[in-house]
Amino acid sequence: MPPKHSGRLHQRHRRPPRIRPPRQQRNRQPLRAREHYSLAQQPALRSRQLLSEKLVLNDKRCARTELPHYQPHESTEHRGRVSRGGGPWSRIRGPFQKVARTAPTQTYFFADRSNFGVDMFNSDDNTFIGRLGGFVGPSTSTDTAGPNGLLEIHSLHQLWVGDGDSTVKVFDLRSDSPRRIAVISTGGQRRADEMAFDERDHVLLVANDADDTPFVTFISTETRQVLGRIFFDGVQAHNATNGLEQPVWDPDTQQFFLSVPEINGNPATGEIAVIDPRSMSVTNTYPVNRCQPAGLAEGGFGNLLVGCANHDDVTFPPNLIVLDARTGSLLANIPQVGGADEVWFNEGDGRFYVAARDNPGGAVLGVIDAVTNTWIENVRTAFNAHSVAADRKNNHVLVPLRPPRIGHADPDPCVAFGGPSFTGRGCIGVYAND
Repeated sequence: MPPKHSGRLHQRHRRPPRIRPPRQQRNRQPLRAREHYSLAQQPALRSRQLLSEKLVLNDKRCARTELPHYQPHESTEHRGRVSRGGGPWSRIRGPFQKVARTAPTQTYFFADRSNFGVDMFNSDDNTFIGRLGGFVGPSTSTDTAGPNGLLEIHSLHQLWVGDGDSTVKVFDLRSDSPRRIAVISTGGQRRADEMAFDERDHVLLVANDADDTPFVTFISTETRQVLGRIFFDGVQAHNATNGLEQPVWDPDTQQFFLSVPEINGNPATGEIAVIDPRSMSVTNTYPVNRCQPAGLAEGGFGNLLVGCANHDDVTFPPNLIVLDARTGSLLANIPQVGGADEVWFNEGDGRFYVAARDNPGGAVLGVIDAVTNTWIENVRTAFNAHSVAADRKNNHVLVPLRPPRIGHADPDPCVAFGGPSFTGRGCIGVYAND
């Protein structure tokens, strides 16, 4: 399994609201890429030039900065069946490993390994806020690189971030200069990654997906102590043979849900594990076949969108799956997009957004109506674009984009809409409805 994800989420800890169905004409408007800005090694936006794109490209506006010292090259990661090309900051899981949003303050966080930190942008005006440092950064393997998964806990004004040394680092966001207040070991040998937060019991679940035996760690957000672990070893839980993926917390069932791509070495057999945070045990599983479940997000009606991955040289027909969170019953198949990694529910417009990096024909941003569980459109992105986040206030969708691989005819939206100074550099695409 590709060692994990930037975004994955990147997860909200807030309870998904029971939203009203959006107006039909609003829900069917085409998505446009409105802006691109790129991450600078210096903590400032280099340029405010406005540009734009469309999904088929039109309407020009974009703010940007640059990655001045990035020189793309070919590198190969081998883990299980994985063998893919990438760059030093865009490895198998991408340069911006995980993303998180804080809708009330419109702050966009993402893990930037090339700069050994988490970068913060204001998603209202696309300005750079600052960088949280102290992470392990790039490594000889993505299994030990960091930062990785991250999550903001609004009630505590804290950001929790997984790192490549199997630790979770906690930052206090209340001061003008956010500071690190804790480093918590999860007890593994490799990275701590994707997270979800149980707001009832004040428990954070983090997936240690890259250890030889994948496991999840439960941490009290009050005492910052490790409460326990579940090993996916065939004893405590089913034998997970291709890591662990995106978790989500459901306040209605008061359970965690966790994507498990592969069980017992069979790529066609995966599941969504249902986890009780109080007993710290797997209480149920929802089988998911021919999918390799990766991204996971809950909509406004107890509907779980499962992103089917199609990676590790295993290909199934493109598909997304929508499940009932309470029963695991199938609500919908969405075959118009597949090869997904992170997925995101935006309560502002009632849509799911899908970072489908392995979609047949090229990476796209899939747009799904979360009310009717139906596909709306696909928007082309860039090679390996696997992270996504949305701002529920302005409904902008942010997707980190990488430059083309050397010797490949990959799309280069950063140059197309940011200009020649973006050559060989990554950027963040900001997508919005007209």
